[in-house]
Amino acid sequence: SDEGLYVVASMDKLKQVLLNFIINSLESIANKCEESSSEYSPIIRVCAKTMGKFISVSVWDNGVGMEEEQMGACFRPFYSTKPAGTGLGLSVSAQYIHEIGGTIRADGKAGEYANLTVFLPMV
Repeated sequence: SDEGLYVVASMDKLKQVLLNFIINSLESIANKCEESSSEYSPIIRVCAKTMGKFISVSVWDNGVGMEEEQMGACFRPFYSTKPAGTGLGLSVSAQYIHEIGGTIRADGKAGEYANLTVFLPMV
């Protein structure tokens, strides 16, 4: 079918949200490369799919992963695990996603993976 999937969103802001997700994945993978053996194979997966009346877009990586406390805190302003991080990238992303009626979620496992997902309402 040529029928498209549409959301009402600022292209620039949505691009920034996804860019924030991908930058976090790249940094996580770089950190794991520094601490891992040569056996490590970095992976980033970007996946979009429909879920009811929403489109979900997720960015998954097998970098340093996320602790359980990080999953709950990563969208709070000024929360960062990075030495030079401002803690604003994901909090601004979450604020924008909520403004357009969507939700945002983080999950993962320390040392194994992280997955950031947005759920955007379709029109």
